[in-house]
Amino acid sequence: MGRLPADSMNGERSKVWAMLRNPAYVGQAAFGKTERAERKRVTRPLRQKGGYSARCSANRERPKDQWIIMAVPALVSEETFARAAEKLAENRRFSARNTKEPTLLQGLLVCGQCGYSLYRTSTRTTKCQAKYYRCLGSDGYRHLKDPPCGCSPIRVEDLDELVWRQVTELLEKPELIRAELERRRQESLQSDPLLNYNMELRWDGVPSLADGLRMLREQAQRTPPGQWVRVVGGWSEFQFAERRMPTLDEINEAAPDTPVFILHLYCRALLNKAALRACGYTKDTPNPPGGEIQRDGKGNPTGLLIARPNATILYATLAKGPKLPTEHQMNSTRHFMRELNRLGLTSIIDAGGGYQNYPEDYAVIEELHKRGEMTLRIAYNLFTQKPKQEKEDFARWIKMTEPGKGDDFFRCNGAGEMLVFSAADFEDFLEPRPDLPTSLESELKEVVALLARNKWPFRLHATYDESITRFLNVFEEVNRDVPFQGLNWFFDHCETISDRNLERVKALGGGIAIQHRMAYQGEYFMDRYGQKAAERTPPVRKMLELGIPVGAGTDATRVASYNPWVSLYWLVTGKTVGGISMYPDRNRLGREEALRLYTQGSSWFSSESGKKGAIAVGQLADFAALPTITSPCRKKRLSPSNRFSPSAAEKLFMRRRSSVRMRLRRFRCCPSGRP
Repeated sequence: MGRLPADSMNGERSKVWAMLRNPAYVGQAAFGKTERAERKRVTRPLRQKGGYSARCSANRERPKDQWIIMAVPALVSEETFARAAEKLAENRRFSARNTKEPTLLQGLLVCGQCGYSLYRTSTRTTKCQAKYYRCLGSDGYRHLKDPPCGCSPIRVEDLDELVWRQVTELLEKPELIRAELERRRQESLQSDPLLNYNMELRWDGVPSLADGLRMLREQAQRTPPGQWVRVVGGWSEFQFAERRMPTLDEINEAAPDTPVFILHLYCRALLNKAALRACGYTKDTPNPPGGEIQRDGKGNPTGLLIARPNATILYATLAKGPKLPTEHQMNSTRHFMRELNRLGLTSIIDAGGGYQNYPEDYAVIEELHKRGEMTLRIAYNLFTQKPKQEKEDFARWIKMTEPGKGDDFFRCNGAGEMLVFSAADFEDFLEPRPDLPTSLESELKEVVALLARNKWPFRLHATYDESITRFLNVFEEVNRDVPFQGLNWFFDHCETISDRNLERVKALGGGIAIQHRMAYQGEYFMDRYGQKAAERTPPVRKMLELGIPVGAGTDATRVASYNPWVSLYWLVTGKTVGGISMYPDRNRLGREEALRLYTQGSSWFSSESGKKGAIAVGQLADFAALPTITSPCRKKRLSPSNRFSPSAAEKLFMRRRSSVRMRLRRFRCCPSGRP
């Protein structure tokens, strides 16, 4: 798809350009797209806020949901129309315009001070014509008030020469290029909710799919060009009144132009057509290792990505989206901390995550800590990042930091949740249990022995009893040489752990951190393994009877919601967010028992027993100021449908004064219960 010759069509380029942008040619004619408006001076800020056209006009464009759409005969395919739109966008970015002498960096420069693009301009003197790169933010006529940028123009030949010299030097050192590509890959794959909270749309507790699609449509309309709409975890189709997943057609209708990525548990992701184009997924794209791209009868991607046998394809696709700059990551982190504060939390334990390299990816939270802007106490675990190089990761970190290093607001907690990649018993209850490789034992033994010798507490992801048996075999072998005594080690999850393995955990002095993953995956588990097997997923009552340290959490944010009150509801009622009862009375907890796991129970897992978990002399003075603490409410008041409003949950649990695990502080909510 090329460009028209300069002398073609007798100057009718504008008509062709309009045809290429008109959706009527794919069968969607739109009417009522504009409306009369007060004539205003048209500037960049006005165009961004009000949708005014670039020329000074009394007409302005209506929001797309107000357009009147009528079906008409299609003349071209949607694929051809989309290719034309992509080519137009590319032309807008790299067009030579009327430039007779293109310059090296034209269309590629962005101001480091204000973020506006630089354009090429020139001025003529008596001797020559001087060419400059000038920042759009420094032009007073483009802005209502004083220009936001004071940068001076830069001579074209000076900057072009400087950049070209550095490019040629870099081409002579391919190892530097490889190192930079790897750094950017690792950086882009970072999916820490602290850093990216501002880019997410949350469906936690949304009662109907219709509501979710309405939220998606509204979010797409206010999302700026170049950004995506992301729904990453915290929901289940069974929470919806319709009790089903959104269809790809519904997602494309709600957001036809803005890329949308919707992550559902650890099993699949839904992408609209705009996201498929942004990711470059086409008929010729092969299935990546560890995943499947669903295709239609013609071999074209439909938009459904399936995690089979693991979730690599889901997170690799999410990583293709745009990344927030550092200052926005700080803002996002502050918002996420405040959101957790709003739900009553003042302290968390971070289990780490894939592509969270220490110390590089902790720079934002470190800076907020230095500024004194943290509203949440964080004890963080270090999560290995390199398959087959896990021991090297931990050996390096042991030299850099140590458990307990930091202060009461930000401190190292130990190793995990991933210790070696061969021990990752990925849970997707839509798929069979994975068989872990034979290299597990030797690799895990090396890492655990290293951690035990250096007195590093550790945690390990564990879903299936078959995996736990092999893990414990390694732990017992290491313990004979390097005793675990006094070392706070523990498993995460343990949904199918047997009584025999519980006794082995107890004998080794370990603990178990439980999370409400089954509140979101219970229906899938019961479909595969049956109701009887689901009755003790996990066997919380048996853990407590054996005297094993138990702490409650949420496993946020990729699968479950970060809302602690949903987890407490699950522990007390034994129900999924879809309302299905899984547990008999003997495996449910009372209100105060569940709350104690969030307070005193979880303080053991951050090695802070006696320092957190109760309102007592000498302990940290974090607490929840609750509106009602004298009488309990009915359990259904804690239903996840009471989304994001902690007051109902507080009434259920708080029969007397108590602090809350993760140290609770009460913040006001808006009447609707939304942030």
